[in-house]
Amino acid sequence: LKEARAKRMDIQWHKVPPVLAPKFLGTQVLRDYPLERLVKKIDWSPLFALWQIRGKYPNRGYPKVFNDEVVGAEAQRLFADAQLLLQDIVHKKKFQAHGIMGFYPANAVGDDIEVYADESRTEPVATFYGLRQQCYEE
Repeated sequence: LKEARAKRMDIQWHKVPPVLAPKFLGTQVLRDYPLERLVKKIDWSPLFALWQIRGKYPNRGYPKVFNDEVVGAEAQRLFADAQLLLQDIVHKKKFQAHGIMGFYPANAVGDDIEVYADESRTEPVATFYGLRQQCYEE
């Protein structure tokens, strides 16, 4: 534990560009979010992994897997099928997307992260307990 704490990440905030503040603090609920916008954000790599379609380096992951000599053609067929299914879902509005997100002030306190309701940071409303960076690096 002592060694893990000694190796914790030490960010020199005065040496890095300033972090942009979020446009709001608190929670925002998203109702009936446009599926068209979500489709553009899909990470397709897990789909290919699930179907055990893995290219060999350097053709691993989406979209590089399409270039793989062994699995590239099958990856393209799977992707085309998925695109047809997605088009049907979006066009016929078979799903509704709802979500929630929140931005809150937070501070590291020892091994933990305290989350606050507002910028006054007087009273934590939640604490995430956990040790970080415990893996041995060679």
